Amino acid sequence: MWAARPHLANIFEKLLDQKTFILPAARYLQPYFIKKGVFRMTCPYCGAQQQSKSIYCDNCGQQLPALHTEEPTPQKHPFRFWLVSLILLPILLIIGIALYAMHTPQPTEPESSVLPAPQVWNGGTAALLWSEDVMDSEADRQAICHRLQEVSTMIQMPVGVQLSDEPIPDDDTAREQAIADFTEQFPDAADGVFLYLDLTEPEPGQTYNSHDYFLTYGAAQLYYTNAPDYNRIAEIFAQVNAACELEQATTLRRVELFCTALEETYQEGIPDGYYVQDSDTGQYLYESDGEIGWHDTLPEE
Repeated sequence: MWAARPHLANIFEKLLDQKTFILPAARYLQPYFIKKGVFRMTCPYCGAQQQSKSIYCDNCGQQLPALHTEEPTPQKHPFRFWLVSLILLPILLIIGIALYAMHTPQPTEPESSVLPAPQVWNGGTAALLWSEDVMDSEADRQAICHRLQEVSTMIQMPVGVQLSDEPIPDDDTAREQAIADFTEQFPDAADGVFLYLDLTEPEPGQTYNSHDYFLTYGAAQLYYTNAPDYNRIAEIFAQVNAACELEQATTLRRVELFCTALEETYQEGIPDGYYVQDSDTGQYLYESDGEIGWHDTLPEE
């Protein structure tokens, strides 16, 4: 074949003696010698197949032409990633909410000083609230309601009484209960009185101090005074308590004594020059020219 074409043979021999043929050929055949990152290059100088990735021939030591091998890049699957994310996200959200609910302290309702709801009778200007065990009979209850109605008419202002056998810790609790009861029973009243009677019986072998409270609103503060010089409320309690101990009074009798004291004290009238001041508005309440009202200044002496 070469004899027939001597000029081709000469050209091919020259190409074999030069690197201009071998090196491009090696680069072109690189994908056939390298598979999955395994080096399979043949030395262009001695023809030995290489077993390592050295830049020098394993047989003749000549420097091999540079070949770049790249490890196959794993194919990414974006659809699979989003699918897994959409499945895991709701699960993680539910777990997070559950853990938050478990470790978040639940709000607790504050303990109220207001006692359990009693039975109620409201006659418009008179009201009675009572616990079941403090009333001796239905007849006594009706008699108390009638008496409260009479005294409210006589003193011309609402009158309320609560008869409770629920233990309370102190006088402040009795005061809070009296305020709550009065404002609930007489929401539109500007004047009035309310008596909280603590009828709690101590347990055997124990002692209990009763906490009664006399609440006054508006003009009632001028008749039923609690100033050091005119402490009529203290006098009413002393009078009623003394009579109760002497008579071993029933609940009905105790309320009757209280109503009588209200009437008698009201008939005494307002002490001369007596007034009260509203701490919120700074105004003064007193009687002037036969009229009771609020004023910006003190009464003239």
